[in-house]
Amino acid sequence: MPGLDTVLQQLVYTIALAAAYGLFAAGFLLIFGVLDVLNLGYAFVFMICAIMCVWLTLQGIPLWASILMTIAVGVTLGMLTDVLAYRPILRLKSLIGGVNFGPVVSTLAMGQIIAAVTQNWFGTNLISFQVTEFPTKLYTIGSITITSVQIVVVVAAAVLLFGLKLVLSRTSFGTSVRAISQNRSMAESLGINTTRVVAGVWVLSSTLAAIAGICIAIMNRAADPTIGTNYELKGFIIVVIGGLGSVGGAVLAAVIVAVLETASALYLGGQYSDVVTLGAVIVILAIRPFGLLGVRRRTV
Repeated sequence: MPGLDTVLQQLVYTIALAAAYGLFAAGFLLIFGVLDVLNLGYAFVFMICAIMCVWLTLQGIPLWASILMTIAVGVTLGMLTDVLAYRPILRLKSLIGGVNFGPVVSTLAMGQIIAAVTQNWFGTNLISFQVTEFPTKLYTIGSITITSVQIVVVVAAAVLLFGLKLVLSRTSFGTSVRAISQNRSMAESLGINTTRVVAGVWVLSSTLAAIAGICIAIMNRAADPTIGTNYELKGFIIVVIGGLGSVGGAVLAAVIVAVLETASALYLGGQYSDVVTLGAVIVILAIRPFGLLGVRRRTV
């Protein structure tokens, strides 16, 4: 059995991991919870931003500039996905069983294009930071070691998620988003420029994907083209467990998933982490079909 020191050290890692998961899931939630679209290209935006942050830094560009450039790439991809893969496809009404699957397929196609471009440009191998290019300070509290990266990731995630909550609940943009999530036709009849608001949702979602990718890349000091696929299922699980439309639920679910993953890996072995997490999904949804903080009627 692992000792107390090992458990506490893993707890530090779990908190940082939950923060990154929360950022990733929040961006995924915006599209899924507001537009009723399963954005299968989201994880690929996350992936290319993680890789680009590492690659730009390795080219000698200062980290702060690499982060800003990476976020700009994420914003651009969000705008392109809206204009090319969502807006024109939505008009076609590709209904199957009453569900419009057109945007789902088109966002997947957009994601595959991003994946192909990424592999052709950066290759398929793991890209890593060098220690001299990204120094990390260590802080020791008793037997626990905390890195400056973990502190930055947790603080950044907390600020961004709290800011997102304020934007959605206290601003006119947030009011418009909530109106669209309830009834888009009614929102249009009330004079809301739904096209502009939806474009803002896509940009905000991709920005969160970019920042989450940056955080994961910096925490791991590396990134590769498979990182998006690994996190896509986790993001979907977190959104479903937390409850559609609930940012607080996504944060709570991110903590639960991170705890389950690290605890199962610590006590049972890494090969069981996905089994335990998916088993927990079944149990939670059996008790709370609409998620931990979800409701029958979607709100944001």
